[in-house]
Amino acid sequence: MNNLFNNFSLLIENGEDVDFLSYEFIGTVKNQRDARKYVNKNFKDLPPFIWVTAFHDNETGFENNPSPSYIRFIEDNQAIDKSDIKEMINTISEEYIHIGDEVFAIDYVIKLQKFRHYVFINPTTKKVLLKGNIFGIEIPMTHIEYINEVQKIKTADIKKLLKLINSEQMSNSLLDAMAPALKQQASEKFKSSDQKEKFDQIMEFTTQEMKELSNKLNNELLVTIYDKYFTHEEIKDIILFYESPIGKKMLEKTPEITKELMNTMMTEYMPEFQKKLMNKMQELIE
Repeated sequence: MNNLFNNFSLLIENGEDVDFLSYEFIGTVKNQRDARKYVNKNFKDLPPFIWVTAFHDNETGFENNPSPSYIRFIEDNQAIDKSDIKEMINTISEEYIHIGDEVFAIDYVIKLQKFRHYVFINPTTKKVLLKGNIFGIEIPMTHIEYINEVQKIKTADIKKLLKLINSEQMSNSLLDAMAPALKQQASEKFKSSDQKEKFDQIMEFTTQEMKELSNKLNNELLVTIYDKYFTHEEIKDIILFYESPIGKKMLEKTPEITKELMNTMMTEYMPEFQKKLMNKMQELIE
């Protein structure tokens, strides 16, 4: 069940359209009547969609044959004959479900409609029954390899983009821009040379730690965030922009803009803000 919840949106092209809420263990199948009860509920609470697939031929390699591999579901409102449904229910419950099979219920939402679907698992083999299972689709390794390769290329492009925009350098520049203003404020507050020296040591330590954290965020967290909010095509479009003349100028001027903004904020606005904050704290204390 965890694999379904975790991997569905990764392996299914429009998998994010299904919102998995929860799953729970219901019990075990006691007899054929018990099995028929759950299968019957599945067919009564069945969203109108069918699976559409096209699997990548991995024999020629991804580079030589980058043909798309996809699994998606599409809406299908074509009604199934009641006699056919009855026959399918009987076949699944009598031929494929066995006494002692574990029954789990999956609650999910699609198109703002909530559904419950029952799945059956062999307690010995731990295999999920695919027959009559709306999520029971066999996924070949070639598709998984294709998805992994596509994700690998996307991740490489995200890292290229982050390097292009100097995200780590911009973060470090922001810290460097803040440091002088903070030191200036400290020099006004700390009078003795010993206090100033200790503050400088703290600032040096803090800046170094923040830069190391920034490096980790830019090389790990930002990659995940960009992957979440941008498609691969969008990432490539952003790269094209930053490789254009206006994009390069924006990259060139951004550190200067940031430095000027931070200096202005720290020297002209921050003292007044700190004063108001201290006055407010004093009011609350009194």
